Amino acid sequence: MNENNTKSENKSIDYSNNSLDYWSLMHKVRYHLIYSDLYFQYYTNIVRRFKCLQLIAGSGTIAAWQIWQKCPIIWFLILMASQLYNLLEGVLPYSSRKEALRVIKEKLAYLSFEIEADWRSTVSDSNDDLLIKNLCNKYSEAYAKMVTECLPDDRIPDDEDFKKKAESEADLYLKNTFGR
Repeated sequence: MNENNTKSENKSIDYSNNSLDYWSLMHKVRYHLIYSDLYFQYYTNIVRRFKCLQLIAGSGTIAAWQIWQKCPIIWFLILMASQLYNLLEGVLPYSSRKEALRVIKEKLAYLSFEIEADWRSTVSDSNDDLLIKNLCNKYSEAYAKMVTECLPDDRIPDDEDFKKKAESEADLYLKNTFGR
């Protein structure tokens, strides 16, 4: 009889561990979705600034002969930066990372939706240890494959401020959505 109690206690411990693993995965995917979005916005702003610089340089050279004559060094620097950006645009990571982040954001959002839907419909009410473990494995594999496909040769740089913000937003989201 003591042996049976130990088995049922172990089963409840396993269930808790699998539920916690699933919850951790749900948090991790939400965290990376928010982190990717923060970096996407950051890279979008960088690319936008370069495009504005190009616009100023292109429009300014045509329309501003008077300014050219008074501040030639400023216009020289603007034109040089614009031309340098044109030459290096394919080499700089901003545009390619921005596109990779756009794709991974979309995929993470969909994966997060699937994980949350399974939490609501299955995991939160289930005592089926194997089911929870299989779902956790399925989504962990999907997450790893997605990151490898979207960012094969490049990593998103670490930014402590973005990490803190993503962590707190993920916690808040899960708390507001699931009450945990």
